[in-house]
Amino acid sequence: MNSLKYSVPILLIAVFAALVCGCTTSQSAGSSAGTSSGDYILDITSSDPVWHTNPDGSCYYVSQIDVKNIGVNPAKNVMVRCNLNDESGNTIGTDSRYFEVIDAGDHKAFSVSINGDCGGKGKYTVVAVATREKQ
Repeated sequence: MNSLKYSVPILLIAVFAALVCGCTTSQSAGSSAGTSSGDYILDITSSDPVWHTNPDGSCYYVSQIDVKNIGVNPAKNVMVRCNLNDESGNTIGTDSRYFEVIDAGDHKAFSVSINGDCGGKGKYTVVAVATREKQ
């Protein structure tokens, strides 16, 4: 019982310290965390996907992606892969964009259109991840 008396305050202090030092990250729906690859750091955000219907009855989702180079060096050979995920985390569809260079302080904005289930069923998110890869 005595050890419980001391462990609760220690746990609270540890959680507070982690939050203050930035050791935890939080993401809003439709947003992905930063990506770093040695000499550059990218901050990638995506909007919640919006459901649309094609004239043939098939459906697709559109999301706005913004890739910012928040590092001090140019990011070269950046492949941004965008996955449309359902509420269970299953990948429904993908799209990708290649950028030869994203200069330090610059950003690239684009939209993706990914085929998906009709009816707007469930909660969908777009997760965008950058890799260093030549096209």
